Amino acid sequence: YCYFENQDILRPLIQTQFPHLRKIRFKSLQSNASEIFVELIKKNSISLRELHYSDEVSRQFNHLILETIVTYSTTSLISLTIPFRNCQTPQLITLLSFSNQLQSLKLIGPYGHERAFVEFLPVLAKLLPSSLHHLSLDLNWVIMNNLQQFLTNLNTRLFTFYISGWSRRIRERHVETIKTYLQQYNPTLDFYDFLKDIT
Repeated sequence: YCYFENQDILRPLIQTQFPHLRKIRFKSLQSNASEIFVELIKKNSISLRELHYSDEVSRQFNHLILETIVTYSTTSLISLTIPFRNCQTPQLITLLSFSNQLQSLKLIGPYGHERAFVEFLPVLAKLLPSSLHHLSLDLNWVIMNNLQQFLTNLNTRLFTFYISGWSRRIRERHVETIKTYLQQYNPTLDFYDFLKDIT
C-alpha cells in the first residue's frame, strides 16, 4: 500500500523501492506529476489491485489516467477511482473488457458532458464485468431518465450504486425503480446502504 500526498518525496524512490505496489491512493498532485503516475502504473501493472484519486485531484489533474491504465493492461485491478471524460469512452470499454476482477468503480466526471454520458449508461450496464458490485458516477446536474433501462441491462448484481446528484435530490420514480431492483436482486439490502458512495 502506498499513500502519496507529495510526489516530490516519491520521485527519488520510484526507481528502486516500488516494484510490486498493490494499492495507490493520490490525495493531491502537482501538475507536473504525470511522469510519476505513468512510471507507477508501468512498474506495477501486474501487482496493482487498487488505484484511487481523490475528487480534488481528479478535477485538477489533466493527465490521461484511463489511457495509461489501458496501455499497460492493468488487469489485476479490483478497485478503481479515476477522473473520466466522454472522449475516453473507447478506453473505458477496453478497460471493462479485460477487468474481470474489478469489484469497485468510481468515475469522477465527465465534466460538462453529463447528458451524453447518461445516454450511454444502458450500454455501459451491459459492459460492466460480472465481478463489479460497487459503482459510483459523478452526475450532478442531469436527470437520469434511463435508470430503469440501465438496471435492466446490468450483467452484474450491484450492492451499491451512487449518483452524486442524488445527494441533493432523488426523484420519487427513481426511488421506486431502485426499490423494485433491490426486491428482485438483493431483497435483504437496505435502500440507503445501496445508495452509498464509494470511499
